[in-house]
Amino acid sequence: MCQIPNWFPFKEENIRLFIMNILKVLDCKRMGEILLVGFRKNETYKKLENFISSLPKGEDVKLILQKRIGAKREGKGDGMNTAIDYFIKETNFKYLHFYDSDISTFNAGWIERAQRKIDEGYEVVRCYYPRVYTDAMVTWNITKCGFAYIWPDTILSKIEQPLGGEIAIKRIVARKLTKDKMVRNSSDWSIDTAYTTSFCKHKFSLYEIYIPEGKFHRFYGKLSQLKTMVLECFQILKENQFVRIDTKRIKYGEDPLGKIPKIYKEKTAFDIKGTISEFRKGWNKEEKELLDLFPKRVKEGVLKCQKKIDFEFMDPENWYYAFEVFLKYFNENEEKWKNFLFHLWVARVLNHTLKFASEGYNQAMRSLTGMIKYFKGRALLEHEIKR
Repeated sequence: MCQIPNWFPFKEENIRLFIMNILKVLDCKRMGEILLVGFRKNETYKKLENFISSLPKGEDVKLILQKRIGAKREGKGDGMNTAIDYFIKETNFKYLHFYDSDISTFNAGWIERAQRKIDEGYEVVRCYYPRVYTDAMVTWNITKCGFAYIWPDTILSKIEQPLGGEIAIKRIVARKLTKDKMVRNSSDWSIDTAYTTSFCKHKFSLYEIYIPEGKFHRFYGKLSQLKTMVLECFQILKENQFVRIDTKRIKYGEDPLGKIPKIYKEKTAFDIKGTISEFRKGWNKEEKELLDLFPKRVKEGVLKCQKKIDFEFMDPENWYYAFEVFLKYFNENEEKWKNFLFHLWVARVLNHTLKFASEGYNQAMRSLTGMIKYFKGRALLEHEIKR
């Protein structure tokens, strides 16, 4: 029976939680090797050094620093690509698993369930899990919307959590990733989008397993904490919007959505009041000039919101029109465009959040899946008209 190597990219982490997750992997019967890929020799890195030195002999846990590989901002992408390089050059393992280090609900069962599908022949296995209805707003309103708009006739927008860091891949997939320029260039938050797109571009078989206990991780304060991620995840879509992808012959499967734990229906993933305050105060003259490129309802809605809390205007239909403008005109080198994209994304998130705060979890999630169906259907229609 082949051993399973597990890779953990990390930056600054809750060291107790991280070590607890490492110990859970060490208890896995098929554990092969654990590789910890650090961003810097920071406090987390030093504490992990001490932890590793205290382990009994025979426990195969390695600690390395990520290399500078990509052309974008130095970040998570360099960490994951460093891990891929190590896997190809320094090991003979047949497959590897990636997991985020900050998951409080993680256990060895995740590894075993993912590996079971690899053993059945799938080349890529992804984990998906229940989320708070206000969580994963970059996934829903940037990545999945982008996939549905740009590649509506593929499985890309169907993938449950394309930005999830919990994946298992075969060696043939890792080799292909090392030769994919889009992937190698994605040194920042765009790496998850790059991996997901690359898996489909190269037609690897894909299975998604459902993790019923969910992925509890630290939440954020105001949505401004996610600004960099929003911009980087959108930019990679814009850069690659003309790449041709055909997934009609891809072998794809997924576990059915299971029962949603009650706790996911009760939490809010960000500071709503603080985010609204930031939205109303954070506009400048240059941004407002860009409003002329957008539909009248968007322009009027933005101006009204700065005086009165009303995000009703940024519904899925107007977000579709806005997405179209951003794909055409967004410039990552101009602050006005970066601020404007972020502000309209915030408006979209607040539209969803405030609308469904009283209507319940199930209705909120149906609205998100309905938005993706709308994007996909509208894009397919427009593609057909252009032909």
